[in-house]
Amino acid sequence: MRGARTPTAIEPSTTGTSLPLWQLLGATARALGEVQSGHSSTQILKGLDARLKPGVQSLLFLALRQWGRASVIRSLLVSKKPPVAVDQLLCTALALVCASDVGPYEPHTLVNQAVEAAKKQLNTKPQAAFLNAVLRRFLREKDALMEAALKTELARYNHQAWWVAKLKKQYPSDWQDLLERAQTPPPMMLRVNATQVTREAYLGLLKAQGLEAHEIPGTRQGLVLKHGVRVESLPGFRQGLCSVQDGHAQWAAPLLLEAIGAQTLQNGITATSAESAKSAEPSKSTAPLMVLDACAAPGGKTAHLLEALATLSGVNDRARVQLHALEIDEERSHSIELNLNRLGLWGPGQSSASTPPPPLGLQGAQAPDHVGAHACPTWVQLWVGDAAVGSTWRALRRQRSGQDVLEQPETFDAILLDAPCSASGIVRRHPDIRWLRREADIPQLVAQQKRLLNALWLRLKPGGILLYCTCSVFHEEGQGQIDSFLQHNSQASLLPSPGHLIATKAHLEPTLLDNRSCDQDGFYYAILQKNAPI
Repeated sequence: MRGARTPTAIEPSTTGTSLPLWQLLGATARALGEVQSGHSSTQILKGLDARLKPGVQSLLFLALRQWGRASVIRSLLVSKKPPVAVDQLLCTALALVCASDVGPYEPHTLVNQAVEAAKKQLNTKPQAAFLNAVLRRFLREKDALMEAALKTELARYNHQAWWVAKLKKQYPSDWQDLLERAQTPPPMMLRVNATQVTREAYLGLLKAQGLEAHEIPGTRQGLVLKHGVRVESLPGFRQGLCSVQDGHAQWAAPLLLEAIGAQTLQNGITATSAESAKSAEPSKSTAPLMVLDACAAPGGKTAHLLEALATLSGVNDRARVQLHALEIDEERSHSIELNLNRLGLWGPGQSSASTPPPPLGLQGAQAPDHVGAHACPTWVQLWVGDAAVGSTWRALRRQRSGQDVLEQPETFDAILLDAPCSASGIVRRHPDIRWLRREADIPQLVAQQKRLLNALWLRLKPGGILLYCTCSVFHEEGQGQIDSFLQHNSQASLLPSPGHLIATKAHLEPTLLDNRSCDQDGFYYAILQKNAPI
């Protein structure tokens, strides 16, 4: 069956550790229980001991992709659901055995160590013999039990029923492929920092380290690794030579900047007075171009905008462009700052004149000629607050002296709204999403997106550009949202836009980027322009 396809690769993080497998299995079972209680895997992994984290993450993601199948098989094996802790360990072992063809351990090893894990915990020790008997039976009758389980959609697709039904309705030709791809770990994709090194030079650095990669079609700085690795092992990662970012996520910055226009970025905002109309050269306004990255954490798109702007001749100047990055969650807003620091893009008020660039320290990592060894823009300001309520914004400042804080603009020339969404397009990277998300969440998220879109539209200048995007494949969070917005906003025009992007197809205008790379996250992009009032 198409829906029964199993993963073909394991996670970039490795289970290589000196810790015994029974300890990893026990921790993984507890983590899966926390996911069932509504906690995200990101939160759970943050709280783990550093020694446990790599191994548990790998096993956790494998198990989450098989959780539906394991639950069905458990119901076939036992008539009464066992106590919670025992059930978590049982389903964890069943899920990992189902994924054993791509996992690091053999089925019998997993069963032995799961029983050992039961013996080591007070709340599961009395049920260790029961667990052993059930898992041994599964090994003996695996083929028959799998055949019976796969008659259910939950076991075939490992997604909730409402999710499967929605994809069937919205993607009648592709829904099975979408569900199958959600079972496979995504490839590791990188964005090369154009302010420090060219994509060609970084490919050479990867090759020198024995890492095979190739360019992502439709991107300018994107690379995909043949085999995922820990980020710390990437050449120059700590020095800011690259970031981990999906290929479709790398479309945001170029789409926004191309919609604004390179000439506008280089010249600033042109005046439209009668005198300038008579002259061959339009006069330039003293006002800089104001760009807002709303909902900016963790800062990948913010950094990409800064990198792209820094490579444009003549715009690395606060008099030309100001980039304002906004995030409602203060803790997450600091991740933007950390990312900008690592990439050498610094933060508010920091300039290359006052702080010398750190050495690359890597042979062959020459920066592009038109950029220089380092580009430190002085025109980025970080804010904490609600994008829909301007009065809540407050500047985020590092504990350094002599920093300027830019004023909050009343209006913007360009806005990037990467709206909160179901994240249904990135379920390969975050397999817990399929179990955490509830059908009732979707209308609430749609309402939140609408609130942000309407509020930010009021702060967009006439003639300005708003790029709306979500990492969702659900139509109501993408095209449905924009169709509704256009019906209620006569000043809005939809420019040629990528629309919904999925791994297997995208309905694109001929002039737009190509989506033939096939193995990227699900996204939606709409480019809106605000017309002058009639």
